Order: sequence, then structure tokens, then C-alpha cells
Amino acid sequence: MKSDVGEPKKSLKLAEQLADAIRRQIVAGSFPPGTNLGLEPELIERFGVGRGVLREAIRILEHLSLVEMRRGRSGGLIVREPNRRAVELAVSSYLDFNHVTRRHIVEVRLMLELTCADRLIRSASDDQLRELRERVGAQILNEYETSFHVALAEATGNPILHLFTDVIVQTSLIRFNHGCDLRIGATPDLIGAHMEIADALIARDHERSRRLITNHLQEISDQWTF
Repeated sequence: MKSDVGEPKKSLKLAEQLADAIRRQIVAGSFPPGTNLGLEPELIERFGVGRGVLREAIRILEHLSLVEMRRGRSGGLIVREPNRRAVELAVSSYLDFNHVTRRHIVEVRLMLELTCADRLIRSASDDQLRELRERVGAQILNEYETSFHVALAEATGNPILHLFTDVIVQTSLIRFNHGCDLRIGATPDLIGAHMEIADALIARDHERSRRLITNHLQEISDQWTF
């Protein structure tokens, strides 16, 4: 009698290959957000796969926040713009599950934020740096600590730095700040530390900005709970 033990693995591999092929076309711009790729029967015929393979491929793409299956007369598989927050939370949860330590977090945050500072000093305009300083006082009070550090990365204009910094900051919250009430908002000391960093960037003082960021990250990490 023929064994079908390998069939589930084979179907999963086919689904992964199909999902990857569709993903590549989406990120290449062949299927812009809002594109309706068709209903299930059309997709089965279009891609030449069985229903099980197609549905598994769709689940993979939905998990990546690249598509959504809409029901009804005007439904179909709709291409979505990737959700950055979903990516951040997924990676943060993965890191938290793998029990990253305070040392891991501080080490990576320091590398990222010093890189952001160096890039801003080298490349940002005076207006951009002044705007960053103005944002210190205007930031949302809840999650105040995180918003400044993410704003530094966002100001570089480098989407990778922005994403990775946001991911590692979110991981800090998930992993170490379970007992903190983020609604308390910004303290004078916290505002002062952020202002000092912004002023050092405006002055394009590499040494001072690096020292301030290093000391600040050490101070806030000392307050993390376990």
C-alpha cells in the first residue's frame, strides 16, 4: 500500500513556493495594494494548484499582512500594503519568546542609536535637527520614552534603521517593562536627557552625542524590571 506520509510535507512546500512567488510579485510592484487577484476558483486555475495548496499559501501571505481574502460578490484575494507594526510586534514577540537578556537589548539598541546619531550629524539638515528637538516637547506622553528613540531613527530617512530600532524598542517594553505604567508620561529628567541629546546633534558634536546616548540608555536599562 502506498504511504501518504510525505504528502503533507510536499503540499506545504508547494504552498510555500506559491506564497513566495506571489510575495515577490507584490514587493516588486506587479500587484500594487488594492489589486484583486481573483476568487478561489480563478486562483486555482491561474496558479495550477489544488485547493489545499492555495489555501495554505493564502494563510502564509495573510500572516505576512500582504493579502486578505474578502468574501461576497465583489470579494477575492486583495493585495494589502505591508503592515509595519505587525512585523515589529511579530519580531518583538519572537525575541521575547527566546528570552533575550538586558545585555542583548542594550548592546543592540546602543549600536542602532549611535548609528542613527552619526548619520544625523553627517547628513541631516539644520532644519531637520531643529525639528527633531521641537518634537521632544510635543511627543505623545504615553510611551514617551520609546517615541524619542524611534523618532531619531525615523529622522535618518533609512527605513531599515527605523524598523530595527522600533523592533528593539518594542522588545524592551515587552520583555522588561511589564510593571511600568506608561501613562505616567515624561518626567523632567527624561525630557532633559532627550533635549541634551537633540542639542548635541544640532551642534554636530559626535563625541558628546555618543556619550549622552550611551549614558541615557544605561540609565533607563537600570530601571527595567525582570
